[in-house]
Amino acid sequence: MMDSQALTIKLDDEQFEVVLGGNLLSSLLSQGADVRYGCRAGACGACRLYDVSNCESILSCQTTVVSAMSLTRQTPAESSSFTVLSNITIDEASIELTLLGASDDSFGDRVFVSLLSERLSSKVSEYSSAERDSFL
Repeated sequence: MMDSQALTIKLDDEQFEVVLGGNLLSSLLSQGADVRYGCRAGACGACRLYDVSNCESILSCQTTVVSAMSLTRQTPAESSSFTVLSNITIDEASIELTLLGASDDSFGDRVFVSLLSERLSSKVSEYSSAERDSFL
């Protein structure tokens, strides 16, 4: 694709040549890009990518290619507030959490929870509360 209508889309560490005015998801998939998708109507959010240049998430199935873009599949790390709706102990090393939080701009609503082992937890308790906060 070397005509004047071709634009370069950078997706993580790969580059793809797409046609100006084409649908972003369809264009990337036709070039062999590994992009998740589901409904192709913007309802499920599976095709959400992050536009690095404009610092915003986009639905690739609802985006028309109008310029070169720099995209990533991963949302930048940011802090989000969640409310714990339930906390179920499964075994001594596992719990199940049900969380409620804003999901409009979340990337698949992935939540990472770290738990300290009992041995490490007893070591952490030897520190002041300010020092402990820096660990957690």
